[in-house]
Amino acid sequence: MTALNTQKTEQQAPFKEYPNNVLYRYFDQSSGQQFELRKLDMEQHLDLFHHWHNQKYVYEFWELNQSKEELQDYLTQLFQQDFVEPVIGYIDDTPCAYFEIYWAYYDHIAPYCDATLYDRGYHLLIGDKRFLGHHNTTLWLNLVNDFIFKDEPRTQRIVGEPRADNSGLLKYLEHTSFVKTKEFDFPHKRAALLECYREQFYREVTL
Repeated sequence: MTALNTQKTEQQAPFKEYPNNVLYRYFDQSSGQQFELRKLDMEQHLDLFHHWHNQKYVYEFWELNQSKEELQDYLTQLFQQDFVEPVIGYIDDTPCAYFEIYWAYYDHIAPYCDATLYDRGYHLLIGDKRFLGHHNTTLWLNLVNDFIFKDEPRTQRIVGEPRADNSGLLKYLEHTSFVKTKEFDFPHKRAALLECYREQFYREVTL
């Protein structure tokens, strides 16, 4: 572990521990569904992770349509990094979504957003088509933001960097507190920088 990562470990709160790897739980009154964020478990979730990433509407943007062995190596590398947490989203005990929640200061997005120590970010996909749609997608965005802000009170900003042509995701921004602030070029894609600030989020979003 580098000195920089040691500093982060000392200053930043770890992900909270709950029974059965549950990180966050929310009951949606409008749909009568329970949403949960759980830590990804390699043995439990690898087959599902492989299936999700080999669907065209997913790999069009994630570009991880690989073999199970390759995706196992991908997840193993994530587990070895202390600035990112692979998370599975559940609705009514059914796994349906995937999130990579990270500390932006240590991620490749850092120089593009002037990341500070407690900024966070995440990547997401909804892998089960039965759970696609406006309500679930918008709610997931707001719930993950709520989890991140509650997990670390010093986090004031959440960032994202989806592909700039990912209109399927970007159309939901008006129903969240994310704002697209610019576009920029990663080596592998043209990206949109999204930002969500704590004060604005809790002023605009009621959960």
